[in-house]
Amino acid sequence: MLRIDVRTLPPGSRHQSVIDAFEEIQVGDAVELTAPHDPRGVRHEFEDLYAGTFQWESAAPDPNAWMVEVRKIASTSASDDVETIAANDAFEVVRVIVPAGGSIPERRQAVPVAIIVTAGAATCTAAGANEALNAGGVKSLPADTPYALNSESGASLIVIQGRAR
Repeated sequence: MLRIDVRTLPPGSRHQSVIDAFEEIQVGDAVELTAPHDPRGVRHEFEDLYAGTFQWESAAPDPNAWMVEVRKIASTSASDDVETIAANDAFEVVRVIVPAGGSIPERRQAVPVAIIVTAGAATCTAAGANEALNAGGVKSLPADTPYALNSESGASLIVIQGRAR
């Protein structure tokens, strides 16, 4: 987790410092910021710039410090939407980003598929039934099962699929 105490920064550079830090982290990671007050202004900027790609959790542990954790739950770059992590003759492991309001259209694999939500939340529609999956959720599908994925808030997924022989 990247930590920033914006109280130590000049007021004119605080928002940009938090935005720059968020751009640097990977999906699933977080920026923790400490501010002298509720950082509503930078939150509004995040909502404008990164809708559906972050989770914002805040608390005021004392009058002089406001703690915020900004977790990246989906990619902020279209080029990062799909990445093969590992593959061999037997299987393939792919990281998939489903942006807020996005979906993966129905598909059918001739091999078994496992879907793991690593951040955010997604809905898996398989064989006509919907199942909500939150971070840490796993869905296993037998071969030849039609499935589709969508996410209202954005999600990062790992898809493991066997390879047809």
